[in-house]
This record gives sequence, C-alpha cells and structure tokens, in this order.
Amino acid sequence: MVVRFFGRHIFRWSRDTQEQLSVMSAYVQENLAGVRVVQAYAQEQNQVNGFAAISGAYRHNTMWLDHALGNLLAVDASAGRESGRPSCSGWEAAKYCRAR
Repeated sequence: MVVRFFGRHIFRWSRDTQEQLSVMSAYVQENLAGVRVVQAYAQEQNQVNGFAAISGAYRHNTMWLDHALGNLLAVDASAGRESGRPSCSGWEAAKYCRAR
C-alpha cells in the first residue's frame, strides 16, 4: 500500500525532473548557438548566473528524488522480508513483481 502510494508520486516527481533536464539542455543549446551574440553584448556573467540557477534547481530535485527512491526501495525490501515474498527491488524478483 505504501509502495503504491509513493510510487505514483515518485513517477510524477521523476517526470518533473526529466522536464527540468530538458529545460537545462535547451538553455545550454541556445547559449552555445548564440555564443557570439552573448559575447558581443558582454552577457557572459548573466548567462552563467542563469545556468547556475537552472542547474541548481535540477540538482536539488534530482537529489531529492534519489532519496525518495532509496526510501521507497528500503520500505519495499523490508516489507518483502516480513511477508516472505521476494523484494521487488532486485533483478531476480522483477518477473514476480510485474505479475502482481
């Protein structure tokens, strides 16, 4: 039950993190394509600050998601030991977990 509840949230948080990576990649691509314009108007520091803000938010959310996934896997593993069923966090149990 707990795994199912957190699984939905983690899926949404994972999707949001992937969207942030997309935003960061687009920012980098735009700046590489327009590097001469940025240099011509002496906007390097503004671009560095913008990238620092975007990458900082991405790093924060990625670390948070990793902690959430780690906690979810720990809960799933402990529930597996208590119920006698294999944990769904291992490769060997993947077939069993998909069948549920």
